[in-house]
Amino acid sequence: MDMLSWTQKHPQNWSTLEVLDWLYYVAEAKNLDVAKLRGEQFNSVTGKELCEMTLSKFLERDPEYGQQFYEMFRRLVNEAQFITPQQSEVNPETSTQFTDLVNALLSSTSNDEIMDMDDTTSSKCFLSVGKTQSILT
Repeated sequence: MDMLSWTQKHPQNWSTLEVLDWLYYVAEAKNLDVAKLRGEQFNSVTGKELCEMTLSKFLERDPEYGQQFYEMFRRLVNEAQFITPQQSEVNPETSTQFTDLVNALLSSTSNDEIMDMDDTTSSKCFLSVGKTQSILT
């Protein structure tokens, strides 16, 4: 299975395995101690559910790294622009561009750009103007 398949679609369409792939990709890229990562708490989370999770839900699942994952995920969703492929034409560069955006977000340390979310409201994966494109399937 392609461990970067999550880069080819909108997070709302991620499978449970793609959520875990993204989680461990971020952990590795941020040099987080994967022994402390509570990935099992995300085992049954789909992309749609991840999109609806608030900061407090991320923290419930992973008190150690939940805030970092929440912030990275919100930035990813807010800074990426997702498009629908024209008649199943897939640009092979979109996956690389999306991964490049993720890597740029991982190397950024500014929290000022992170979307402010009220924990009482469900956060949906709505799109905003972004720096790159990925495939919405």
